[in-house]
Amino acid sequence: MASYITDAQQFKIDSFLALPQGNAIVYNGRGKSPLERLEENIAPGAMHNSSERCDAPKCHPQTRIALQRDIFATLKRIVLLKGAKGTGKTAIAGSIADISQERGLLAGSFFFSSVSKSANRRSKRYLIATLTYQLWQHPALRQHIGQRILSAIEYDPVIFTRGMKAQMEELILEPLRAIQVAGVVLSNGPRVIIQYHDPTLGSPSQGQAQRANEDDQLDILRVLLHAAASPVFPFRIIVTSRSEAPSIAISECLEANPITVDISLDGRPDTDADMTAFLVARFAEIQRRHSLPLNWPHQGYILQLVANAAGSFRLASATMRNISENTTRGVPVPPTQPQEPPDSIPDEGKDPEQPKQKQQVRWDVEPSQRIPMQVSTGERPADNQAKKFVPR
Repeated sequence: MASYITDAQQFKIDSFLALPQGNAIVYNGRGKSPLERLEENIAPGAMHNSSERCDAPKCHPQTRIALQRDIFATLKRIVLLKGAKGTGKTAIAGSIADISQERGLLAGSFFFSSVSKSANRRSKRYLIATLTYQLWQHPALRQHIGQRILSAIEYDPVIFTRGMKAQMEELILEPLRAIQVAGVVLSNGPRVIIQYHDPTLGSPSQGQAQRANEDDQLDILRVLLHAAASPVFPFRIIVTSRSEAPSIAISECLEANPITVDISLDGRPDTDADMTAFLVARFAEIQRRHSLPLNWPHQGYILQLVANAAGSFRLASATMRNISENTTRGVPVPPTQPQEPPDSIPDEGKDPEQPKQKQQVRWDVEPSQRIPMQVSTGERPADNQAKKFVPR
């Protein structure tokens, strides 16, 4: 047979037709490949091990062990990890992601962030594509569903403009159904998907934006529930949510479902012990760095900090950061001998709308150099104050 391109010169192929066995996939060489389309619609910074999250808080060693054991032990399809602001949801979700990856159990993660410089970490639009990319990338899954995912994108190039439920069906559930029909059993594959929710609470003047944000959160949870209810979906999903409004409706969306379990961080009996272990370890680091007395600080001071933190690891972390910075600058440090805790609050630290007995002041130096860090009223700090309480 004569060849039309023998000895041909200065020619190019603009497109070609690829015909794999059993399926026909048309690929236009002038367009984008399915993988390129997928990569364009993900939020890389939302993955648990991204560079954007390199300084994200994690659980301190030897803390939250019982809680992590409870999360891994549950047989429910969705775990709702619920807690008030500052109780450590970010750190716990990040630590669970790290542990799951080390054990080969992590299928995917998406950490929303209302303060991220990347707009795609604040939008639900990128959630399904980002999870899909991680499933495609996972070595235990790629050989089974990788090509099926890319084929779905090739068949429907505008899939990423569709609703989240349609994306979940075409990109994740349909490939899983296909391998089930083929008799593939993912017995040793990953089992955990983590969706960390970082809500943006609007002020009364931002009511419309707040409602839109809550609607987005509900849409996300409904899609996750839809996936978890499917018999072909082999993963367990860990979702975080705040205890307080406006997440109440979101929590109820999950709590009313029999495939979910609610694990609350509020009022856990092991919280004070975990916080004490965290503070002791941090004080030991500072003591070694600055050659301070071995009995620094006295145990009563640590116990007072635990009581003042009232379960907020965010405040405990901020307190330790300030103590470390003050010690480095030569500012008086916590005492080695017991001191009376403050019995009154300076006028500038009072909140006239809160009962006196509910106000607590965090002190970062000895009583002679009292500097109130934060008055705890149970309310969210002002936006211009919140950053200094974010753990590093």
